[in-house]
Amino acid sequence: MSSPSGRRPIRTASPAGTPRVKLHTAMMVLAWSLAIVLPTAAVAERPQRIVSLHLCADQYLLALADPSQIAALTVLAADPAMSWLAEPASAFPRIRGTAEEVTALDPDLVLAGTFTRRHTRDLLTRLGYRVETIGLAETIDDVVATTRRVAALVGRPGRGEALVAELADNLAEAQTRTAPLGPPLSALAYQRRGVATGVRSLTTALLRRTGFRNAAADFGLTFTASLALERVVASPPDTLLTATATAALIDLGTEMLLHPALAAAVPPDRRITLPTPLVTCGGPMTATAIAHLTAERLRLGRADGSTGR
Repeated sequence: MSSPSGRRPIRTASPAGTPRVKLHTAMMVLAWSLAIVLPTAAVAERPQRIVSLHLCADQYLLALADPSQIAALTVLAADPAMSWLAEPASAFPRIRGTAEEVTALDPDLVLAGTFTRRHTRDLLTRLGYRVETIGLAETIDDVVATTRRVAALVGRPGRGEALVAELADNLAEAQTRTAPLGPPLSALAYQRRGVATGVRSLTTALLRRTGFRNAAADFGLTFTASLALERVVASPPDTLLTATATAALIDLGTEMLLHPALAAAVPPDRRITLPTPLVTCGGPMTATAIAHLTAERLRLGRADGSTGR
């Protein structure tokens, strides 16, 4: 075998049975043993009965863990109105998140959320269960860090790195394709009953990376809150982000989104449909959210109306 320099290494003779040969042989045997034992040990250390107590943890588990590792998800995991991975989630047991339900499953890892009942988390910890809390993502860095953390917790770091790489690729493409379009367009995430997504949100981070800015800042909304229709109509953003594209009345909560004054201020063709499951959590769906917003930014074009394509 050649050395890194391309030259053949000089062989030195060593009589069989000398300490040098014995040591070399022993080291090879040890290396083979480790090669066999370490992967097996790594598999054995992976948690085998994981329970999720939060919708965002559901998404990470479904994307990163083996199906055989998942003991239960939350009831929201299979709700397509909230969960991006609702279809695969329907194949797993789902719980409401009480301590009694969790202990009955006897998990070796519990993934909770920041807003999971503190009493439940504390009780499970006191009972000896391993409880890990997943924070709510507000930045792209949060998504990357949590992806890697959960991937490590479930023993699948390679899958985590694959998701991180996909996100990085989509972010790079977003930068390349939207930068020529000029200044960012103002975008307001405006949902049923007049709720607007505030500046402190993952939505803001997604908009910044795809050629938009969160218009919630223009209305002084740091956090998600109600915003009167009259204020939006008086100072309309360049675009509205809504959860659905339907022009039909779904319920009284969506009635205001169909108001003629709002349609005149921000016409339907200047709106973007951003499904709730894409932005409820950060996680495996964030790369898709970036790609979706990038495509919409290209569709809307420059502020002067040109497409920039």
